[in-house]
Amino acid sequence: MKEQGVARIGAAIQANIDQARHLAGRIKGEPRLELLAPVSLNTVCFRYAGGSVAEERLDALNQRILTELQVRGIAVPSQTVLGGRFAIRVCITNHRSELSDFEALVEAVLTLGEEILDRGV
Repeated sequence: MKEQGVARIGAAIQANIDQARHLAGRIKGEPRLELLAPVSLNTVCFRYAGGSVAEERLDALNQRILTELQVRGIAVPSQTVLGGRFAIRVCITNHRSELSDFEALVEAVLTLGEEILDRGV
């Protein structure tokens, strides 16, 4: 606190909250994605729900998307289960994060979803 100062730390926290809201907006605007919880701070929980994927297959599909994001070094979101549904969980805490990082994440999830569906999940 002494080195950075309250104002600077507060600004970094607010920037992460704003990035979470931006990510949530992108997810809401994309018909193939589904926001699974309200975004009040810096955590965004969502899933790929595109195509004609049966509800019972969406968990497996999203688990594979999450694994591919991590294995390919695209992003390292975590996971959770909300209302019995598997969710990709993005907790934004890095002061170096930029909006372009979240744009890339959304695009990667969409691409991976299509790739995995094409392979027949």
